[in-house]
Amino acid sequence: MGKTEALKRIEEAAGAGWTHLNLSYYQLEKLPPEISKLKELKDLYLIKNKLTDLPPEIGTFKKLKYLFLGKNKISKLHAGIGNLENLKVLHLDGNRLMDLLPKYGISRTFASSICRIIC
Repeated sequence: MGKTEALKRIEEAAGAGWTHLNLSYYQLEKLPPEISKLKELKDLYLIKNKLTDLPPEIGTFKKLKYLFLGKNKISKLHAGIGNLENLKVLHLDGNRLMDLLPKYGISRTFASSICRIIC
């Protein structure tokens, strides 16, 4: 699977008003801009892709409750993620965010403990 298949799935989801979308294992390096059409999304699965970051549009999914980003290459989170008022689960396990924590004065040992609980 790849970008072409992901675009087809996004268009299908937009046309049908899906609230759940699974784009896991699509080998995506970036989220296509067309994803911004999916304003009704409540669940978004992007597990095991090659994402390094998320687009600013991610902050426009006001109904999003579950965002699964595990096993990507994400090393930064866009500030727009803070706009997701209904977000209940943000799954980040297996990304590169651990490297950022020491910059904020959080030790790797403590960060590792936190990530076992919430990441």
